[in-house]
Amino acid sequence: MAQFRVQQGLSLTELMIALAIGSMLLLGVFGVFVSNSQSDSVETAINRVQQAGRAAVEMLNRDIRRAGYIGCKSIGGSVSLAASNTQVQRLLAYRSDGSSLTPDSTNSVADVVKGRARAGSDVLVLDFADYMGNDLIAEGDKFDGLNQTLNLSGSSGRECRLVDGDLVLMSNCLTTHVFRVSSASGCGASGNTLTISAADNQGPAVTSDQSKTGFRYGPLSDVAEYLQFIWFVADTGREINGQTVYALYRLASNQSYDDRQEMIEGVEFLRVEVGERVSSGLRFVSPSAPGIDWSAVESVRVALLVQSFEAVTDTADTRTYQLLSESISATGNTSHGGGRVIRRVYTSSQAIRNTAYGEF
Repeated sequence: MAQFRVQQGLSLTELMIALAIGSMLLLGVFGVFVSNSQSDSVETAINRVQQAGRAAVEMLNRDIRRAGYIGCKSIGGSVSLAASNTQVQRLLAYRSDGSSLTPDSTNSVADVVKGRARAGSDVLVLDFADYMGNDLIAEGDKFDGLNQTLNLSGSSGRECRLVDGDLVLMSNCLTTHVFRVSSASGCGASGNTLTISAADNQGPAVTSDQSKTGFRYGPLSDVAEYLQFIWFVADTGREINGQTVYALYRLASNQSYDDRQEMIEGVEFLRVEVGERVSSGLRFVSPSAPGIDWSAVESVRVALLVQSFEAVTDTADTRTYQLLSESISATGNTSHGGGRVIRRVYTSSQAIRNTAYGEF
């Protein structure tokens, strides 16, 4: 007669031990998973801030390097301003208090961001000529007085972008003038015909500086669009994870505020110091410092406070950040947004290449 062995299962004690060991293993695996996820989130936030900061600095530096370019008279030359209601200066900077700018921005292109640029942040205005060519004025044609028309026609077609109200720079390497375009025909088969009237050109070169009223531009004269770009930080009107989203903006002087370009999201503050040549050497001061001779500015320092929007730190950010010679804290009238986010400061120092203008 066959005998059968009775098979016994796990006892309750053995089952409890097995479950305990399995639970500990699962908890360990879960802990590793959570730790890796947190590390990935922190790394993602850091990478985002680094990419934004580096991109913002490079974009600013690209315009700073072009500041003051005026064609063949860029080094040691000067600009005669014929256009009304504007200023020409290779670089200007302002401090915003949320409602006004210091120094006073009246009759400056920066006035458009007054009351819009973030309080405690700076505004940077950079001027330069965007060269269109020295073959745009036909042989036998000339421009030597206001209330005249001038036809521009070149192989590149770059003259076609000039429209009513734009600033145009002309230089023959002896004189350089900035005029305001009263009207532009737009490009047809024969090019872009500009009207430059006295009504729109009552600047210092026309009204007060009689030594510079004479000019004559013809074939081989440099022709360029004179550009003025405003860099500033403002509220985007958005929120991410409870954080107000600020951004770095760029606005052309011939555009309305609604046409501003959002360049980099997450830039909370822009701070500027200008390097002014004085008798004792080069001094760096904030834009609101009294008595700056803007024609003697030879270099500029910028600092940006950039944040992430991922809540990746254990506690809210209460640090104070040094932006050049001034700081941004977590409390007070001029403060960052706190939160469990990552912040970094990015700085840059640039010499202005097109210096020594004399009267620019």
